[in-house]
Amino acid sequence: MSRSLMRALDILDAVSTGPISLVDITTRLGLTRSTAYRLASALVDRGLLRHDPRKGYQLGPRILTLGAMAHESADLIAIAQPSLDALSLETGDATNLAIRDGEHIVYVGRAPSRRLLAVRHQLGDRNRVDATALGRALLMDAPSAVWRASFPAESQDALIAEGFSRHIGEDGERICCVAAPVRDASGEVIAALSLSSAQQYMSADQMDAAGRQVADAATVVSRRLGWTP
Repeated sequence: MSRSLMRALDILDAVSTGPISLVDITTRLGLTRSTAYRLASALVDRGLLRHDPRKGYQLGPRILTLGAMAHESADLIAIAQPSLDALSLETGDATNLAIRDGEHIVYVGRAPSRRLLAVRHQLGDRNRVDATALGRALLMDAPSAVWRASFPAESQDALIAEGFSRHIGEDGERICCVAAPVRDASGEVIAALSLSSAQQYMSADQMDAAGRQVADAATVVSRRLGWTP
């Protein structure tokens, strides 16, 4: 990790206890005034800090947003885990929960495969939206322009009608994956739930059946989050 990043994190730690002046930041962290000002200004620009001329630097609105997102993610994972476990136990395949982060997905929940040839994703792993069934499920309700930017050759309407997405990897073991969106109480897609298996365990008919199972599991999680179809 770069020194600048570490120093910026140190500044966030220093500010977390209350407003602090630039002079206090330089003294407490042993930074030059120019370095402290440069890093603090960058944090202000990103909304992680805000500056009051009378009080000094304070935590910014972006920190509150990130904190709320972290809290929501923790609730989401706790609510989804029983469904991940049950689906994995029923099928023998790996199940995953992911959220979207820009053009990537991030795996935030999982239950392991019970097969000899297992598909594994670690918590925190990232993948491109356009390279996964999870990414397709996460964009199910996206504006058409957003959908076409990631999947120009695929029908969004067909995905919506089917209720789940599918993807077969083109490299290596050709992993098969099906995924369905998870919605909050407002109906917004906030995550996606998936099942992944090696192609030798997943014929076309088995993939269809797995897709319906995943869609049902995602609906259960969504209902627990307050969504009413």
